[in-house]
Amino acid sequence: MKSNLKLTIETSLLNAVIEYAAKHNLTVNELVERHFKLITKHPKQKNIIDLIEELEKPTISVETDLKEMYYHQKI
Repeated sequence: MKSNLKLTIETSLLNAVIEYAAKHNLTVNELVERHFKLITKHPKQKNIIDLIEELEKPTISVETDLKEMYYHQKI
């Protein structure tokens, strides 16, 4: 089922949208509906910041010499 929506936007913006839609063989309604679907869609993937925050916190001290630790573990 579809519903009507009345929008009030600046004339120059509307003209630009109408021109864009015509160039892409779309209607203004299709553009608006696609945009609304895009901004209300739930992300399929978590963003990188969320993934990093979920990582286990390291147990290494800040003062640890990581270079030395690396070479000792390679031997």
